[in-house]
Amino acid sequence: MTTPREVFERLSEGITAGRFDELSQLYAEDTVVEHPTAIPVPGRIEGRKAVHERFVGGLGATLRLSTSDVVVHETTDPR
Repeated sequence: MTTPREVFERLSEGITAGRFDELSQLYAEDTVVEHPTAIPVPGRIEGRKAVHERFVGGLGATLRLSTSDVVVHETTDPR
């Protein structure tokens, strides 16, 4: 079983390396991703397929992530 920390690490590493075509597999088939502070309006993506399209579309061409000094705070509630 994959832990939430492992999923976060795989996501961060995938974005950093530019492996956007692989990242949607880290999401549940019926995932919902919300971006409440997105400009000009909040955003919402529903379903793994839509997440994949977002990653390999324009997002993959513009997003770059550099990680350093990342601190992951564990929770007692794994959900």
